[in-house]
Amino acid sequence: MHSHQHSIQIDKTSAGPCRWRLNITVPAERLEEEKSCFLSSAAKSLNLDGFRKGKVPPQMAKQHLGDAFDSEAKGHIVDHIVREALRESNLDILSIHDFDKEALEIPKDGAFQFHFEVETAPSVELLPWDELDIDIQSTEPQDDQIEQAIKGLGAGHPRFEEVADQAVDDAHIAQADVEFLRGDESGPSANGLRLAPSSPLYGSDPDAFAKALTGAKAGGTVKVAVDFQDGFEIPEWVGTQGEAIVRVRKVVKPRPSTEEELAQDLTEGDVENLKAQIRTRIEVENEANERDRRVFTAIERITEKKPFDLPAALVQEETEALVRAQARNLQEQEGLSEEDAKTKAEESRAQASSEAKRRLQHHFVLNAIARQETIQVLPTELDSALKAIGERHGVPPADVRKAYEERGMLRELEGEILEAKARSFVAQKITPAEESPEVATAASDE
Repeated sequence: MHSHQHSIQIDKTSAGPCRWRLNITVPAERLEEEKSCFLSSAAKSLNLDGFRKGKVPPQMAKQHLGDAFDSEAKGHIVDHIVREALRESNLDILSIHDFDKEALEIPKDGAFQFHFEVETAPSVELLPWDELDIDIQSTEPQDDQIEQAIKGLGAGHPRFEEVADQAVDDAHIAQADVEFLRGDESGPSANGLRLAPSSPLYGSDPDAFAKALTGAKAGGTVKVAVDFQDGFEIPEWVGTQGEAIVRVRKVVKPRPSTEEELAQDLTEGDVENLKAQIRTRIEVENEANERDRRVFTAIERITEKKPFDLPAALVQEETEALVRAQARNLQEQEGLSEEDAKTKAEESRAQASSEAKRRLQHHFVLNAIARQETIQVLPTELDSALKAIGERHGVPPADVRKAYEERGMLRELEGEILEAKARSFVAQKITPAEESPEVATAASDE
């Protein structure tokens, strides 16, 4: 680190909401200091015959660099000056714009002047907590919630009833035995599998499987070509082709379990106990959702009463990310082509822009709360987050950290943790008297 006797001059002028133009003047004396600094650094890194490493005289280093001296010196000087300007500007800078370093020319003598624009975080003014006026809604489980929960539970625990002389179709599935073959070789088999046309066997073509199984009846046999892929039970078969023999034992129709059947499976036949457990679960979910709603409403109330400008480039960047995500979802969920998905996603650009603005507003409000309340991310909290990510993916925490560092994602992860802590803080501040702060924190963290 080199200290300099001559300071640069920074003139800030507003270039619009959350945008500033920085006009930089580097005095001639400072330019000479920067050139000397660069030469000293270059000399220390050179290996020249007759000199020990780090002992090459600066002027000899300049001669060695030759024509490359000016361009390399410019890179060093501009980078150094820009970093200092950003640091000394006292702005919360998010990004640099309209800056072409290669187009700059450092004068042989006299001052060096250049400019660039920066986008900054907005200035967010918060409200006293007692002025937010957040309403409180009931979390008591409603009868229709319990009814819907039982229906969902019943659908998740279906019963299968045999239908005589029925062919497999969209509403009826096969209960079958399956055997894999490769030529004359017999492979693994499984009995009593329930197969639907919409759920192809692993390695089979979905359309071919659906066509072959549809119309099959009890006692029938279906043959389906398969490609033996990674993970197949017989490693030697991987990468080869064969077939699956599907012997249909019966055709069944799935139906949701009744309350009584669910109770028999889950609570030893006690229907009231089943409903009580469902009511308790719904009440916990309602309370968590209500606290999330109040936190959301609190942030919205702040942005309504204390509006602030957003960085235009950041809004555009977030909007583009949402449109791209929408296009990917359309491809994956609706099977649209890449071109059709992009076209359809573009139709929702206005909605994506509104959502981008809302997300950014919440982001900056939560960060303002974190600054005001000195909320920070502790190293142990970051370690815990990395460990949790590793456990989800079966990867050691050290490898997760390395991957995040290499991809520059640690700061993003820290930001997510910080916002979660800020949300927990808001949840505590607006928790009604009858709720404990500990409960509010736990619900907000879920």
